[in-house]
Amino acid sequence: TQKPCYRLCKITGVKTSKEYQFPAYGDNKAITTNKWLCLKFGDASRYFKMIMVSDSRPDNEDVAQYLTQLKNRRGGASNILSKKQATSMRKKQDYLINNYVYTIEDIQKSIKSKKKIGNIAAEKTRISIAVQAAQTLLDDAVKAKEEAETNLVEAEAHEEETLKKEFDEASKHVEELEKELKERIEEQEKILKQESSRIKQLASNQKNLKWAEVNKRAKVANKQADVDAYKKQLAMEKSGEKTTDIFARRKAKPQILWNVGQKKEEENDTANEKNNNKTESEEGALQDEEAGNSGSSRDLRNGLKKKLSEQIVEMPVDEEPIPPLMGSNKKARTGRVRRGMSLSEYFERKATGTL
Repeated sequence: TQKPCYRLCKITGVKTSKEYQFPAYGDNKAITTNKWLCLKFGDASRYFKMIMVSDSRPDNEDVAQYLTQLKNRRGGASNILSKKQATSMRKKQDYLINNYVYTIEDIQKSIKSKKKIGNIAAEKTRISIAVQAAQTLLDDAVKAKEEAETNLVEAEAHEEETLKKEFDEASKHVEELEKELKERIEEQEKILKQESSRIKQLASNQKNLKWAEVNKRAKVANKQADVDAYKKQLAMEKSGEKTTDIFARRKAKPQILWNVGQKKEEENDTANEKNNNKTESEEGALQDEEAGNSGSSRDLRNGLKKKLSEQIVEMPVDEEPIPPLMGSNKKARTGRVRRGMSLSEYFERKATGTL
């Protein structure tokens, strides 16, 4: 008929999946859970949310339909719940509800399942590093297992027992690391699901959508206000009209009130350029004059040098007496002072005979 209806089913399992909420009852807050029930009816089985389970007791028609489905299956009659079994299950359920004591593992598991992630970015970084580390350890363990298996195949009879133990330990270690890697991947998937759920919540939040619309309208209004103000400013500049707005920006042209050392430096640079040009012109004239007289003066200088080298003698050196130091028998050392004469003075004295 394709119409929704209730069926009496058998609970075969529980799994953790997407979160959902129970409807609020009275003054109590809505309860959130991620537990789904695996329900079996005949040969078909499927997971359902617990909020889809009826609060009322099953009637005789539901029980008869369930028994018919079991009896029509081969060997299904043996799976029919007897009155004795149902009573025993009810007693166990009541005992667990009233007398069960939570262990440390149960408490830690409950806290871990209820723990909410605050900083998703930090948790994503942490779990990605943990997954990578677990994968690296698993790869190393698999290589060690393969080496142990190779050694076991190539082993001799007296080494076989020892190598067999090593291979078993390596296999056990690989299984533990695979289990650890699976847990890390599940935790990573949980964090990614929470991130996607948070993004969807923020995107579908009506308050955020309204504020986004307000910000969008404000940006458009600000842009239009800037355009209108610029057009008004251009129109006033063309007409020469002055604004009466006390907060309007006044035009200000840069005006140099004084120069600090700039003019003086320019004058010095100009004077230096003139002096350099004058010096260069004088040097050029001297070089031309020297080039003209170089032929006649070169012979004269060579003759004078030759005569000077033949006639020059060592000049006499006068030594002044050195006074003795008080309280010391040693004489103080002083440098000798040599007295000479210039070349022009030598020729003058030679010409006058006073040399």
